[in-house]
Amino acid sequence: MDHAVTRRTFLAGSAACAAALARPALGSQPALRPVVPGVWFYQGDFLANGQCNSVIIERRSDLVVVDANSPGGALALQAELRKLSPKPVRQVLLTHHHGDHIYGNALWTRAGASTLAHHAMLPELVRLEPARWRSQAANDTQLAALGDAPQPPSQTFDGPLLVLDEGGRRIELHHFGAAHTQDDVLVYLPQDGVLCAGDVALSMALNSFFDADFDHWPRVLQAASRLDARHLLPGHGSPGGPEILTGQAQFLAALAEAIDRGIREHSEPAQIAAALRLPDSLQPWASSFMAEQIKQILALRGVAVH
Repeated sequence: MDHAVTRRTFLAGSAACAAALARPALGSQPALRPVVPGVWFYQGDFLANGQCNSVIIERRSDLVVVDANSPGGALALQAELRKLSPKPVRQVLLTHHHGDHIYGNALWTRAGASTLAHHAMLPELVRLEPARWRSQAANDTQLAALGDAPQPPSQTFDGPLLVLDEGGRRIELHHFGAAHTQDDVLVYLPQDGVLCAGDVALSMALNSFFDADFDHWPRVLQAASRLDARHLLPGHGSPGGPEILTGQAQFLAALAEAIDRGIREHSEPAQIAAALRLPDSLQPWASSFMAEQIKQILALRGVAVH
């Protein structure tokens, strides 16, 4: 079974999910929301249109985008950028290999940008693509029009850190190891206290675990918390501060404890989900997909699920 993240997977419980989020409607927000001078946040809506969030970073002579987004998201963002600035987009930094973050790659490279990811993305694309692309393209005309497979990154870096120190703004790309995926990259602007977390830390109930390293994920969050970010920009959900990192870590800890208990008691995923009691502070991470999320984690641990 291909465990690609698709809107169909999540839309089955989207009403319950939306009720738990308690976030403002996207239509009430400007398309590009300023974070600090020269940094803007674009909030996608995965459940409605398959888009992730993207971030725009201004340098002296160009713009840098964090996450290529889906094709629809890339086109929408490019239209907004034409209104924002005459500066070209020269680089698109990819936080991980999932389609809502990279399937728009070709639209950016056609416009003259290069795409950059961690080297760990390449074996994931070999392992998972083009099967996921083709599955989604069967019902997505925008995707089908771009070809038969995702465009890989133009450039990759290896190791834990790459620094882009040009154009008057320092940009750090951190790979703290596997978390949501094997190739997670967090983009940090130390002068601005801005951290683009990709899907390592969300502010809504849209976590997926099928490509994750669930046990190492908390260590990545701990490393991210040491970056001293004041502005946290997640891959899905609304922007905020360090409380997003804290909430994500606490949610994963509560989930791990419930799963460990469920394994000892030979419980099924639905039973584990029903028994999980999250405090009010963690309700933004609680979803109607909890049993499916637990099933994904059990699969990672090699636990048979009937």
